[in-house]
Parts: sequence; structure tokens; C-alpha cells
Amino acid sequence: MATQAFAGEDDGAKAQSSAPDAVRVAQANPVLATTESSSSSELEEVTITAERRKSDIQSTAASVSVRSGNELTEQGRYTTREILQDVPGIVAVDNSSLNIGSADVQGNNITIRGVSSGTDRAVGGPSGISSAPGTAVYVDGVYEGIGSGYDIDRVEVLRGPQGTLYGRSATTGVVAFHTRNPTFDSYGGNAEVEAGNYDLQHYSAAVNLPVNSTFAMRLSGDYHNQGDGYYGQANGMAKTTDGRAKALWAPNDAFSLLVGFAYEKSEAFSGGNSFVAAVPSLALTTLNPGIGPGLKEQREYWAEANWDVGPVKITYLPAFRDWYQDDHLLVSANFLESGVALNQALLAPKDNFNTQELRVASKDDAAVQWQAGTFYYRNTLTKYNFDALVNGVVLSSTDDAKDTRNVGVFAETTIPVTASTRVTLGVRYDDTKVVVSESYYDDVYALCGTFLQPLVPLPPGATCTGVSAASVASPPAASINGVVLRFHNFNYKARIEQDLTQKNMVYAMVSTGFRPGDEGITSGKPNFLSAEKLTSI
Repeated sequence: MATQAFAGEDDGAKAQSSAPDAVRVAQANPVLATTESSSSSELEEVTITAERRKSDIQSTAASVSVRSGNELTEQGRYTTREILQDVPGIVAVDNSSLNIGSADVQGNNITIRGVSSGTDRAVGGPSGISSAPGTAVYVDGVYEGIGSGYDIDRVEVLRGPQGTLYGRSATTGVVAFHTRNPTFDSYGGNAEVEAGNYDLQHYSAAVNLPVNSTFAMRLSGDYHNQGDGYYGQANGMAKTTDGRAKALWAPNDAFSLLVGFAYEKSEAFSGGNSFVAAVPSLALTTLNPGIGPGLKEQREYWAEANWDVGPVKITYLPAFRDWYQDDHLLVSANFLESGVALNQALLAPKDNFNTQELRVASKDDAAVQWQAGTFYYRNTLTKYNFDALVNGVVLSSTDDAKDTRNVGVFAETTIPVTASTRVTLGVRYDDTKVVVSESYYDDVYALCGTFLQPLVPLPPGATCTGVSAASVASPPAASINGVVLRFHNFNYKARIEQDLTQKNMVYAMVSTGFRPGDEGITSGKPNFLSAEKLTSI
């Protein structure tokens, strides 16, 4: 059972019970995106920026869904899976485990219209197709930004390829999280408290601080602790700490600058007591391996500058994010009846992301709407992964180093043909360069001379006869060094839309999306990962 209490920024309070075992109290706080008026059958106007410009969702010719932050808070939804669980055509999953299962990119865990990412490079790397995620996730305009689970203003979901405006990793669609920005009008804040079984503690708070009529700040944070674990064991113990600071400066109507910093730390533990049922008696045997700690930590710095310059608007959005991971997972308390646990470790001492985006667009009231820009992405990654028994026998290990760069240029325009008919045309060119080095070590003789030897089949020609694990020289590692891959791609979008009434339209569209390829080592040998091109009609 979980009980939550919320304190809001506005006056009128309301009580709502959404489940028999939960009590939630929240205060009304109108935000930009709401789905339907509770006091009228008329649809409220919902302003979105899904196509990189402000528009009413009813007049946007795209498959888009919106969830407001107030709605999500009242329903107690904080994780990406919970936030997206009732969005049509979307399946989001939690990470497969508290340790190792998570990734440095959220898009790997989101499937849109049945098209999955195909791989999770933080778990095991290449698996046949592109290692880039199929879903592009944006937080406050930053590709794969952090801090998407608290102090939310709205979440916009676009289904289908968004390759012209959002580029790489948008073959299946886009999930855009918008957190609340500072405002100049008044001081305010909100706080949320959640408590539940197994020592659950969850606290979230935000405060708006207007310094004067041109400068304001907003500070927000979130703390979640499942301190007691499930069933009193270590497995399941997890703690996350998040924080964000935003500062907004708008000296006049023509210019604004928003700068931000976000921090996220996740700690988790595996291992502890577990129980194995014997066959056929079903008698329980208690196993108590050591505790495997897991740590993930990331920081993000970003800014968004907007200028109105004569007939155009200019937007510049730079961002830098780093990711550090040190995870240890006790996979099995009794690996292959050895009596000891198998330990997996994943270390990522360097995983840096840098993005830069520059856009020039027409004013909102222009007869012909257009926008053009360029996007730069770079990720530098160093990662180590190994499997070993806790008695020190190393079964396999992988070392990765990767440098991925992408430069894209794009343009899109919407032209009114008649008062009720519009045509949209968009195009994008992307140049992607991937430099990969990887080594994979798999010791086929690691279990020779042990009582596990009969349980692990050796490859053809290999034998343990007359040898022991201590006397066998380690086999050479398979490796690739400095492999350079280049991918060039054009994406396009063509759409025609026709207004039927003030609130109804029909439209037809064809659009494409593209994910670059990759290379890695699978099954002990180099394996090229093909790029993916998706066309939607």
C-alpha cells in the first residue's frame, strides 16, 4: 500500500481516490497541456511543440498524444513506463534488473508501433541491427536528456518516423518530456510525499523564485528509496537522487536565455538471501551470496537561447551530459551447481554526450511556416564488461571504445494552398561517423580441472584432457581496432492536410527515419550491424 500527499502552487484543493489502496490529495494547477475540460464537453486548446513550433494539437496533422504533468502526478506516475503506459501504440519497459540492466539512453526501453530498438548496448552490445535506439527521447529539448520523471509540465509522444526534424534515432517516433520552467509572476512551490511497504520513501519538491521581472529560477528535486528491499532481502534495494536547477533571463520580448543543470544518481543492490526448491521434494535451500552494489551517476548542462530577429526566430540549444557506471550483479547464487555465484560487472568510466542544435524559423503568424537548422551529436564511450565466478575464475570479458559523431542539416515548410488545405514538405541529410575498437575474451578452458567441467561443452577440437584451469594458457582475444564506419542518409516528409471543420481534418503523409549501423564482436568474431531505414505511409 502506498499513501501520497501533495501540496500544490494554487489555492483550490481537491481530493481524489484513484485506487482502493491509495489516497492522494492534490491542488489544482492549470498547465499548458490538458486533454479535456471537466466542466464542459468542449475540448480545451492544447498547445504543443511536437513539430518544433507552437500549435494546437487539434490542428496538428500528426499522430500525437499529450499527457499533462498534473494528470501524471495525481495518478502517481513517475517512471517512463508508468507515464507512457496508456499512450496508444507505445510499450515502455523497466530495466530488466536493478544492476546492469539500465542503459545510458532511455530510447532503448521504448517501443512504438511494434518496432523495437533491437539492441541495448549497455547490456550486451550488438545484436544484428543498429545499436542506436529506434525511439528518440528528448528532455527540455535535449536529445536523451535526464530528469524526465519529476516536476513535469507535459509529455508529448509522436508516433511514426520523425527523421526530418529529429534525425537519427527517430525511426519509430519521439517522446518529448517538458519540465516546468521558471516564471516571473509569483513565488510558489509544490511538494509530494509517498510512503509504502518495504520501507518505501519517495519525496519530490519544486520551488519557483522570481528575482525580478526579467530573471527567475526554479529548483526541483526527487528522492526515491526502497530501503528494505523485497521480502527483507538485499535484492530489490534501490535508491535514486535527482536534482535540477533552471534560470531564465528575458530582458525584453525579443530575447530569452534559459540555462539548466541536472543531476541523477542511482544506487542498487543485488544478491542477499535467496531460496532454491529441490526436485521433487520442493524442499527449500537458503543461499546467501554476497551483495552486489550498482552505481549509475550522470550530470547534464544545457542552455536554450531564443532571439526574434526581424522576420525570423533563432534558437540555439547546446548540451553536455556525462554518464558513469559501476555495476556488479550476482546473476546466480549457485551457478551451474558450483556452490558459488556468477558475478557480472559493467564499468563505464567514460560515456560523454555533446549535442548542439541551431534553428532558424518563421514567426508564428507567418502565412508560410518554415524552419531550417543543423544538429551536431557526439558520444565518446569507454566500457568494460566481464563475467566471473566469485572464486576468481574469469569466464569472459569485453573492452569497448567508441566514438560516434553525427552532423545533420534539415529544412521543413508548410504552405497554404487554399484557406483549408496545406502542404508540408521536409528533408534532412545526415552524415554519421563511427569509430569502434573492441576486444572480446572468452576462456573456453576456464572450467577445466574443476567439477564444473562436464557441465560446460567445449567447442569442436578443444579438450580438457590432462590440463587444469591453472595450467592452460589463456586463449587470444578477438578484437577490432579503429574500424571506421560512415553512413550518409536523406530523410524526407511529404504531407497534405484538409480541414473539414474547425476541429476536424484529414491528412495523408509519407515520412522516413534512419538509424546508422555499427560494428562489434558477437560469438567471438566481428559482426557488422546494418543500418535501418523505415518508411511510414
